[in-house]
Amino acid sequence: MARRPGWDARPLKAVERNHDAAAADRSLVTLVETPTLQVLPFRIGTRGPLLTDSNPRRSMLRIGVCSTYAPRACGLATFAGDLERALVGAPDVGHVRMLTLHNDEPPAPSRSGSVLVNIDSSDPTSYLAAAMAANAACDVVIVQHEFGIFGGPDGVFILHLLDALRVPVVLTLHTVTPHFIATERDVLQRACARAAVVTVFTPTARELLLNQGIADATPIVIVPHGSPDALYNVSRSAARVSLDVSDCFVLSTFGLVSEVLPTFSRKPLFGYPVMVYSGILIGFLGFGVWAHHMFSVGMG
Repeated sequence: MARRPGWDARPLKAVERNHDAAAADRSLVTLVETPTLQVLPFRIGTRGPLLTDSNPRRSMLRIGVCSTYAPRACGLATFAGDLERALVGAPDVGHVRMLTLHNDEPPAPSRSGSVLVNIDSSDPTSYLAAAMAANAACDVVIVQHEFGIFGGPDGVFILHLLDALRVPVVLTLHTVTPHFIATERDVLQRACARAAVVTVFTPTARELLLNQGIADATPIVIVPHGSPDALYNVSRSAARVSLDVSDCFVLSTFGLVSEVLPTFSRKPLFGYPVMVYSGILIGFLGFGVWAHHMFSVGMG
């Protein structure tokens, strides 16, 4: 898997470890802020659009993000919205433009100009048009990869976008499994070969990629999944005030109705055994969904 020529996409530590002063002088260090407030350093070589004779150093970075997006109701769209907000608030970022994917649902509306282009995931030419728009408006494009959002067999249409982009690509893999089917592995391998940097969320996911030979020629950076600090820095009393329940007694209502109604009506609840078994099944299904998500991001 040959990396696109002219891109020095080695991690910053690798350049320092090799004492490659010339490469360090020729390269621009770019800090990409993530929703987990981690910093991802990577270098873009002299042939990248950020560093030219007429523009030796661009002071404000223009970033594109390719993903599903609101109003689409999915976890990846929520992640993309969080990423957009984090990048907008990061230093040295000029603007963030969204390349949004849609299929049957309506395309995402432009919110304050944040949506650069809407991509019809089932139309190959739509990816080419999006790449042309990104080449003109962005210095780097962050592509969020998840199975099912890109068109074609196993999402092969993502390659139309990556082939047409002339700016460096940061490819984020949201699902990494121990055993990809051959067609999925081929698409991922080709996508990773076209990226300057591949990011995953766990060391396990990185090992899975390396063991299957999917991204061995591309730097893989681990950006840990995390929760906002606000979840841990707010006291219970402050949380009750913010939710306007400081003077209230808070009681979970799960299963409450099925106990209150029979008690006060003095009649047995119809279908009580079914309700009990349903509650048990919900518990197992909830655990299964949690385990599936942990497995899909490589957390074992």
